Amino acid sequence: MITRKYLSFFTAIATGVCFVSVSPANSQVPTTAEPGIIMRDLGEERRAPSRLDDAIMFDEDDVAGAEVSTEKVFTLQKIMLDGSTVYNQDAINLLVEGHIGQPVSFADLNTITRNITRLYRDDGYMFSRAILPPQEIKDGIVHLQVIEGQLTEVEVVGDFKDYNNLVQALADKIRSVGPTNSKQLERYLLLIDDLPGIKARSLLQASETPGGGKLIITVEQEKFEGSVSVDNRGSKFLGRTRGTAVGAFNSLFGVHDRTTLRAILSKDTSELRFFDISHEEQLGTDGVRVKGRFAVTNTEPGSSLDINNVEGDSRLFNLEVLYPILRGRQYNLNLIGGFTAINSESDILGLDISEDRVRYLSAGGRFDFTDTWAGVTQIDLEVAQGVDWFNATDDGLGRTRQNGEHDFIRFNASAIRLQNLPGGFSMLLSAAGQYSPDTLLSSEEFSVGGGQFGRAYDSGEIAGDQGISGLLELRYGGLVSHDYLKAYQLYSYYDLGRVWNDDPAVTENGHASLASAGIGVRFNLKYDVSGYLEVNKPLTRRVSAEGDDDARLFFSLLKRF
Repeated sequence: MITRKYLSFFTAIATGVCFVSVSPANSQVPTTAEPGIIMRDLGEERRAPSRLDDAIMFDEDDVAGAEVSTEKVFTLQKIMLDGSTVYNQDAINLLVEGHIGQPVSFADLNTITRNITRLYRDDGYMFSRAILPPQEIKDGIVHLQVIEGQLTEVEVVGDFKDYNNLVQALADKIRSVGPTNSKQLERYLLLIDDLPGIKARSLLQASETPGGGKLIITVEQEKFEGSVSVDNRGSKFLGRTRGTAVGAFNSLFGVHDRTTLRAILSKDTSELRFFDISHEEQLGTDGVRVKGRFAVTNTEPGSSLDINNVEGDSRLFNLEVLYPILRGRQYNLNLIGGFTAINSESDILGLDISEDRVRYLSAGGRFDFTDTWAGVTQIDLEVAQGVDWFNATDDGLGRTRQNGEHDFIRFNASAIRLQNLPGGFSMLLSAAGQYSPDTLLSSEEFSVGGGQFGRAYDSGEIAGDQGISGLLELRYGGLVSHDYLKAYQLYSYYDLGRVWNDDPAVTENGHASLASAGIGVRFNLKYDVSGYLEVNKPLTRRVSAEGDDDARLFFSLLKRF
């Protein structure tokens, strides 16, 4: 859908960077020009999790109570469930308690049988069913027979690299010893589909084994994915127009690895140069992934800052491990842990004015779910602890912030809610926040401005140790039958943000806030081209790099291949 594609696109790529004027006498570069903040705001592309498009459907049992005698023939005293390993007798008694001690017909017994089958199905045991076998009923006791079915065959077909047999190992986990559960089936089908470049489709068939089923998994593999894009969400000083190129090599070594290269350049390539490489590997057969990332940013701002010969450099290394505790159509929960090192420095007129070496450990989780109100919600939580490792910055002069601490702790939270509404409308609600009891170095501050929050402003317009931001966006759109236009989405939004510094330096504010509003259109075109056009209006403060609060026009065009 257009909404999911643009959600990941806007939050990851369409961010801006800006500078405000400084003089050689300034001891620090403003937050909008700090290389560490630029590095963070340019961010990293994230893949949206796969979802099973359709539920597995079953025909209703060909047994209708109305077609059997409804004459009450005996008083039911007990239902005995033979062959069940999933439910005990207490669970069955609870299900049929309304019939116990009451006169029943054979139609009633068929209804009870269907309810027990439905209980299995609702709990995910898709191949299991209850039947009413021929029997002589004594003392009001009825025996029902349960066939707890399972997948007896799982076959993987397709043309793909699988040197470590990971796809087959995940498929084998679907085939269980006991009765097959849909949660187990969903998890491992989705874990196969999560593998880089893999698209898995499944077909469920009857097996020759009584009570069994056969699953055929067809696997397709994209060996390369990429995109090129252009937008004007840069800044006055780093170049308003910039281009982005992304290339991802899937299973380059045949073990379901993924190597991604990304570059962002301003129109004048000396003003902004950003390069990013990441590599992902799969560990084991339960969805564990480890990813390493290295990124470099170089800036030489132009315009009115050119005379100051301001230069900035930042280098980032990140190692991250992800484990999916829950993986399904409705609920997903990932645990994420990692280590990050950031080196950033700024020069004015050839003089080093600041240098940070930040090291921290992080742990968190990402939870997303769909619900019966036709909405999708994602919640992210993270805690980060600064560590004195690998020549981390010492307290003292020469830091991006005079009283910034290297052994900080910070807490971050964000939430996104995409709610479908009647008549082609939908609504996006998003919020983010950060708390830290410490004074942070610039790369760890909470900033507002850019493509996610504060869209009418440049990236990093305001920043502080603590902050909150929010967005409300109303959308209308759909698919189009046209030679060139395939889908569109009209939208309007309002966003705001506020930051605090509990212990501000002499040159810093204790707090700052902003708000903006705008309208726009997103579109999907022929040949895998997509983009947006957006008009934004700053509401509560001027854009620092521009010196005014005039309306601003932003655009983006992206081609996937």
